[in-house]
This record gives sequence, structure tokens and C-alpha cells, in this order.
Amino acid sequence: MKKNPPVWFFTNERIGNFYSHIEKKGAIKKVFAISSGGDFAFTLLSNPNLKIKNILLCDVRKKAKTTINLKKDYFKKFSYKQLLKNLKSNAFLKKLKKKEVWYKNSFWPIKYKNDYLPYLKSKKRFNCLQKNINKVSFVFGDFNKQLKKRKDNSLDLIYASNILDHTSYCLNPQSYLKTIKEKLNKNGLLFIATQSQSKRKKITKLAQKEKLKIYKKKINRFNPFSGLFGHFSFSFLLFKKD
Repeated sequence: MKKNPPVWFFTNERIGNFYSHIEKKGAIKKVFAISSGGDFAFTLLSNPNLKIKNILLCDVRKKAKTTINLKKDYFKKFSYKQLLKNLKSNAFLKKLKKKEVWYKNSFWPIKYKNDYLPYLKSKKRFNCLQKNINKVSFVFGDFNKQLKKRKDNSLDLIYASNILDHTSYCLNPQSYLKTIKEKLNKNGLLFIATQSQSKRKKITKLAQKEKLKIYKKKINRFNPFSGLFGHFSFSFLLFKKD
């Protein structure tokens, strides 16, 4: 892995319609998640039906903190109308791209708010996010090591997108799953996003060894036509303690 690779500015791997499965499961108050663009956390905070207390975002890429802090500042500073106007401005996006902090193709998801960025699909959702924005914080470091610092049985939800299926981030997925199980409370949920179909099956088997049971899943296989428009073929796995 590069010493300090770029991160996505906007990314949610097309999981917009999967959030309902998380929200139906009950109270989600304390969350630990991979950082990247922070959109997973921002979407949770934009839902007025959830009573989130705090979301801790973690990443080994220091540039992820730059992304999170910049977006938090934008969300505090601009109204919903102003933010959308800026995001549709080519000049505004070009300024961001010139900083070379983010992947060059990080910005197209703005065209697909319902699928990728639910927190921007309505003024009501965005206003709720503004109200809750300070509930997001960032910690730099390895996902497993930072997670081990949390209290056992203390988390309602853990989000691990592209962690368990990439050796650059995780050499031993079984150890990560063991830590995850220890930190989730009895009603806690583990949400995994993976692009590899073969590793999806492996991850599922490893999770089952740790007594984590599939609650909901959505399998998306590679589609060349969809790929032409920049969409990824991520599969989503939602586990709960067995």
C-alpha cells in the first residue's frame, strides 16, 4: 500500500437503499466505521429517526481526516441550496481536484444522490445532518488496533467497507472479526461491503465461526454496462450476533 494514498471524496458504494435494514433493527447510538469519504456516517446522522450519540471514523490514510474535516466545515457553513449549487459548479470541483488529496473520479456520485448520498437528497435530511455533524470524530490508525481500544460490548454498529478483503489493510480477517464481536453489544450489527465475490464467501464463513449470523444481504455481481457509468459491484452483508 502507498504510504499516503488518496481517498474518495464522495463514495457510498451504491448502498442508499440498504440503510433501511440497519434502521429497522432498533436503536443505533454508538458507531465505529471505516472513514473514506465519511458518507456512511453522514447518512446515518441525517436520519431524524435515529438517535446517534457518536460515530468514530477510522482510517490508515491521513488524507481521510482532511476529507472528513473539509466536508464537516462545508456542511456547517452552507445551506442546503448553497451546498448543492457549489457541488454542481465545475469551478468548485476543479479546485478540490487540484489539491490531489482525492481520487480524480471521486466526484461523480453527486449525480446519484438517492443511491450514493442520501443525506443530500432532501433539505430535511441535510438539516438533520447539520444539527448532528459534531457527533462525528476521526481517529488515525489501523482499524483493528483502534477498535481494540473501545470497551467490550459497547458498540451498536460497526461498518467495515473493503477492509476484510484487502491484504493492504487486513492480513488476518479472522482476528478482526474476533475483535468486532467483542466490541459489539448483544444487539449489535456488523455491516460489511465487499467487491470480491470469492472473498465475500470467505468472509461470511469466517464471520460464522465467530458466531456472527447473516441478518440481511444484497449480492451485486459485476456488470460491464453498469461499470461504464462508474457504478461498482459491491455486495453488502449485515451480520448480528448469533
